[in-house]
Amino acid sequence: MGDKEMVRKFYIRSSFKFNVLLGAIYLVLVIVLPHLIPLYLHSDLEVAQKVVDIFRFLLISAMFTTTAILSFNLFNALGEVKTNTMIPLFGNLFSIVAVFLGGYFFGFWGIVFAKMNNVVSSILIRGITYNKVFVKKDFWIGLRMALPLVISILFYEVFLLLTD
Repeated sequence: MGDKEMVRKFYIRSSFKFNVLLGAIYLVLVIVLPHLIPLYLHSDLEVAQKVVDIFRFLLISAMFTTTAILSFNLFNALGEVKTNTMIPLFGNLFSIVAVFLGGYFFGFWGIVFAKMNNVVSSILIRGITYNKVFVKKDFWIGLRMALPLVISILFYEVFLLLTD
């Protein structure tokens, strides 16, 4: 087995473990923190529920942003500084435009939903990394690598739908 194949397997295995860990952290945070927010805000339950709803979306965005770290570290290790600079540059520019347009057309919730572009960009970054570094053509690899986190989020959201 060549060095590149060993790195590829390590990258996939590490990404999977990292996403399992983030999925568990996500579940703990969305289960525990919403009960603390009303105490923290010293407000009524209606305001606290709105804060919790916003918190859930921003937490999902933050979790997916965090998962891109492995890709950026791999690009740095391989000396792909230009790639490591260009991907976040375009991703952040897109995010700024999405937040501006979301806020302009849909108000506050447009801004919150615009931050969800991190979910898509994180999955795309994984696919770009995998296909560029390992010279593989696997369009779905980014989504497959994110499955533990996606499953955790879907599990909680379905749970909320069924219990409301």
